[in-house]
Amino acid sequence: MTQYLAPGVYIEEVDLGPVPIQGVATSTGGIIGLCQRGPVNVPTLITSSGQFTATFGGPIPWNANAGTPLAGNINGVAYGVQGFFQNGGTMLYVIRVAPSTATDFSVQYALGNPNSIDLTLQANDPGSWGNPVFGVLNGRYQQTDGLAFTFGSASNLPYTVGTGSTVSVVNVSSTVGLYIGAVVSWNPTPATPATAEYGVVTALTATSFTLGHVAFTAAPTQGAIVTLVEFSLGITLYQAGAVVQTETWPRLNVNSATPNYIGTIVGAIGGAAGGSNLILAGLSSAPDFTTVAAYGPAAGAAPVAAFTAGADGISGLTVATYNALFNDPSLDTDEPATRGGIYAFQNIRGMMMISMPGNTDPGVQADLIALCENDKYKIAYLDPGPTTDLGDWHLMDASLNDIITQRGNYDSEYAALYYPWVCLEDPTPPNPNNVGYVYLSPSGFQMGITARVDINRGVYKAPANEIVQSAVAFSHVVDQGAQDVLNPLGINCFRDFRAENYGLRIWGARTVSSNGQWKYVNIRRLFQYIEASIEYGTQWVVFEPNNAVTWARVRQSVSDFLTDTWRSGALQGSKPSEAFYVLCDVPDTMTESDLENGRLICEIGIAPTFPAEFVIFQISQWTGPASGS
Repeated sequence: MTQYLAPGVYIEEVDLGPVPIQGVATSTGGIIGLCQRGPVNVPTLITSSGQFTATFGGPIPWNANAGTPLAGNINGVAYGVQGFFQNGGTMLYVIRVAPSTATDFSVQYALGNPNSIDLTLQANDPGSWGNPVFGVLNGRYQQTDGLAFTFGSASNLPYTVGTGSTVSVVNVSSTVGLYIGAVVSWNPTPATPATAEYGVVTALTATSFTLGHVAFTAAPTQGAIVTLVEFSLGITLYQAGAVVQTETWPRLNVNSATPNYIGTIVGAIGGAAGGSNLILAGLSSAPDFTTVAAYGPAAGAAPVAAFTAGADGISGLTVATYNALFNDPSLDTDEPATRGGIYAFQNIRGMMMISMPGNTDPGVQADLIALCENDKYKIAYLDPGPTTDLGDWHLMDASLNDIITQRGNYDSEYAALYYPWVCLEDPTPPNPNNVGYVYLSPSGFQMGITARVDINRGVYKAPANEIVQSAVAFSHVVDQGAQDVLNPLGINCFRDFRAENYGLRIWGARTVSSNGQWKYVNIRRLFQYIEASIEYGTQWVVFEPNNAVTWARVRQSVSDFLTDTWRSGALQGSKPSEAFYVLCDVPDTMTESDLENGRLICEIGIAPTFPAEFVIFQISQWTGPASGS
């Protein structure tokens, strides 16, 4: 309490009114699975298809993995992300998983002085994406895919030698640009490059620098030029003959004790991340700068040997190993930094839709559902399982009997199942001369549709009777008779209404719950929205005095939020009192025992607006009264 010791006027701010509750975002999606490249087990926020391509690459060439287990599933994420954004999604967290058999591309270049030490450049993520591929492009044989590197001089700074210089102490007009550990060079015979000498800077003043154990063999003459020796690195990533990403790194060196060390700047192999989105760097052995003045690869340097190819690991991928990526107990920890697989989604606070496009293993889907149930604010969007021919990427979704069998595996209000697969024009056909079509798991598309509905209408609106953007067909035609069987089971169907001039639409909004109270996706998500918003918006209450003043503020804060929710159309009733109630006081919700044990209990009841799933018009004949004059 403020002390009043001297006479005067005191102005104080007092919080007495309700604290506004901000509604949480509801349209955020999450996708997990195999990607061409990108960080592994790290939830990465993506806001566009272009950003996904820049971070995680494009589709993995399926024909390179044809005939291997799960070959058809390898691009579920790439196309699922595309479907999410094409259908109205705006915020998506992507988690890449990689098989243990996936490896990194790497290549070595010899360092100057001495050549016994190599600079290793390694792709910063596993996969075949960095492997150079050569072919005929525009009539010329050149690189069409993978990483390419160029080295050059880095605008090396010249320093003019003054009087009184020795083999180890060189006087110059200014040492701006030099640093401890830098390599410098001068050439007593400029016409003969091989006579150049090198030294390592160990001390600096404003007008001189000292060379350590590696010193010049002769004192530089007055007027000679001593040069700071650094190198530049250019990185280019090609895909399908086009440049998709470039990086330029000037003023690098190979001395790890300096700020310009390449491993610090671009990122170190087995060490800290740097600024490069493409590579990491390291040395085959650490140069001893007390005996050598090692510097970077020369301009135009070629690799010392053939590169080590990176591998996607698809050939070793099976249902069991793919499942283990998620079931590995070491990935599910209390430490956020070490969570992996689906458990990394626990690091994302708030509401989220999660899908695993292309992964329909029952054990993995059960794991995802369990995660969503434990989190409370997440919901799983499930894909129908593939046929037994897992190597056929172009037609692989379940039959009617298969999807009914799959539905029997689950009973949860935190999951929804969609059927059948979505058909698109194939963007990466095996035969470029025959484009054809590709069938894709629908969960990414449905998450985008849900996000679109949330943004345009609200979370209370059922994400159904909505156009499926970018689709050209569905893998199976679900007619009224088939949906009469599937809908009561909680299997949401995509329907082709083009014959009725109504397009391609999602025609279902049910969860896979047997509990009738939670059979609709939008009801489950509406409660998630309200619960998450109130939880996050009332953190201020913790450790407040548990008395009538606090109870009144809580009631008012919650009531104001629910009134706004009612006005949006999410709750029933012609007035707020018909839409919800809020109780928080003694004796309605708390006893003296609750107060003594520090419990503030608030009871809330809401009347949600259910979707009009069955629109029934009852029509009968009616004979109007005879009219007479």
